[in-house]
Amino acid sequence: MFPRKVNFDTKNFLFDFHLCSLGCPSPKLRNHVGQLVCIDFFTVPTIQVRVLYVFVILAHDRRRVLHFNVTEHPTAVWAAQQIVEAFPDDRAPRYLVRDRDGIYGHDFTAKVEGRGIEQVRIATRSPWQNVYVERVIGQHPARVPEPRPGHE
Repeated sequence: MFPRKVNFDTKNFLFDFHLCSLGCPSPKLRNHVGQLVCIDFFTVPTIQVRVLYVFVILAHDRRRVLHFNVTEHPTAVWAAQQIVEAFPDDRAPRYLVRDRDGIYGHDFTAKVEGRGIEQVRIATRSPWQNVYVERVIGQHPARVPEPRPGHE
């Protein structure tokens, strides 16, 4: 069911997180869940045939949306500013789970590390490692599933 050898550079937090979502609580994850947030972007098409990008920050302890914002042209500087707005002063989390999207460039990484937040990057093409934020994005009403072949 699970791979025998797991080699994450994230101190196995993501693997523990996945086990916890399956009902197998991990003491390490329970100890840090209050200090863990995840971020992601999703798109919303408009009636004027434009695309808006929504940035979401989700807390793991209560699975609640801490912050979100919308832009038409996301940049690393803009995304870094969202982290600053979401966590003013000394209320920054210890860990930030994110994907390996190119939008999180040097400016974003420098701002996050400067605030003392450790970035935990999920594996490439593995949205199940960021399951809670993917679930929030998947429940968004503007997100329409693509038709499956033979079911159009």
